[in-house]
Amino acid sequence: MKKARRLLEAAIEQQTERISLAKTIAEAWDASQVQVPLADKHCENNLNAVDGTSVSAIDRIRKRHTFRAWQIIGLSRLSLCYTAMAQLARLEYMYRPVEAEDNQKKAIQAAHDAVLLCQGQQDSSVVAFAHFFYGRALLAIGKKEEALTHFDLQLKPDPTSSKLPGGILVRGLEAQFIQRGNETMETAMVKTEALREGARLRKGYRELFQEKLRPVLMAGGANCLQRLRRAYAKALDQDADKERMFDRLKYVPYEEFREWGRLRRSCEGLSTPYEPAAEQGEENEEKGEYIIFFSYRWINKDLDNRSPDDEANTQYNRTLDAIQLFLSRHPEVGRRKLCIWMDFACVNQDSPSSGVAALPMILAQCDAVISLVGDQYHERAWCSVEALMIQTLKKAYGVHLWYEHVAGEHEVGGEAGVKDRKQWTLRETRTDRDINLAEKKLSVESDRPRVMLLEISPDR
Repeated sequence: MKKARRLLEAAIEQQTERISLAKTIAEAWDASQVQVPLADKHCENNLNAVDGTSVSAIDRIRKRHTFRAWQIIGLSRLSLCYTAMAQLARLEYMYRPVEAEDNQKKAIQAAHDAVLLCQGQQDSSVVAFAHFFYGRALLAIGKKEEALTHFDLQLKPDPTSSKLPGGILVRGLEAQFIQRGNETMETAMVKTEALREGARLRKGYRELFQEKLRPVLMAGGANCLQRLRRAYAKALDQDADKERMFDRLKYVPYEEFREWGRLRRSCEGLSTPYEPAAEQGEENEEKGEYIIFFSYRWINKDLDNRSPDDEANTQYNRTLDAIQLFLSRHPEVGRRKLCIWMDFACVNQDSPSSGVAALPMILAQCDAVISLVGDQYHERAWCSVEALMIQTLKKAYGVHLWYEHVAGEHEVGGEAGVKDRKQWTLRETRTDRDINLAEKKLSVESDRPRVMLLEISPDR
């Protein structure tokens, strides 16, 4: 409580100083205007078109009201500080009734002074808040009836009355509090729904991964990932809610991907949904698809172009190059069984929620991950969350492969030290890299909650 007292004392001192400065400025302004003659009414630029009042005179009045408003706002805030000090003094273990009463009187006096300064004030909001704080101070000492007259929103506006401006209160307090209240309520509802959705996803992860997928990964074996895909597909078949929540596994056959010439969008319908084999013997399992998950950065800077690739089709060509390098390392993987998972083709780009939610479990069903590493890859949040997922899976189960497609360096022209970075190479990825998603960049900052949710992988 000592810290609270120090903060309140500092606030009171600063508010008192600001009120004094505002008063000094107002007095100096008024004094300076006494010696300034009214603008020449014969000067057309200085006349108000409606009533002929000098524009400079109007400006002087507006400034006077502004300086007065500063004092009113300062006094209202000062009243609030004194009320808080009074409440602090009333705490049982440091009960100081005399101090509490003294501070409450100061709160009422400050609020009353603010109301007195409202005479002729044009800003209805300033007037409304002054009466609100005065009513609040009166309510604190039990003067309910008197307090109600200051924030009764049902008062009728009386333009001839010099007393409480009821119409101003209606326009000021009601409009501002209701508007801000609605905004706060809407914000709270959005946040609440986001929390609920996050809870539903976590529950879905837990049930799907821990109960259905993890036992398969723990068992391992040559056909582990084929069995994992069947387990995931069966789980979605049996639970309509989870099927709505999480996307099914889809892929693009490599032989078809080679013919595309560029990255193709999901709406073109070129991806193939995974379907478990009719017979589930070892012979069929060995003929199953070999799926590579590609993690890459969207590099297209043209906002009108909905493709993640640039005009040179850099990422598409890098994908083809990475596959060739991968097949050179793993000739046992036949081209006909090789398939590709890429978000642009396999996740519904017009409604991506279920695809994004399923990302950890989709990646777990792929045999290998290849990261197309380039400038800023490790700075991007979506790339990093995919890297974090495969890192976690590889450490935990040792079933998956993980490579990085990076620019290689080699000497050219016979001159030592001269490097050419245009040739790409495939290298195994380290699993000891520290990945902190909170520090990563996003093109759309509103995606961060989804990224941070995915950071909590199902295996953790």
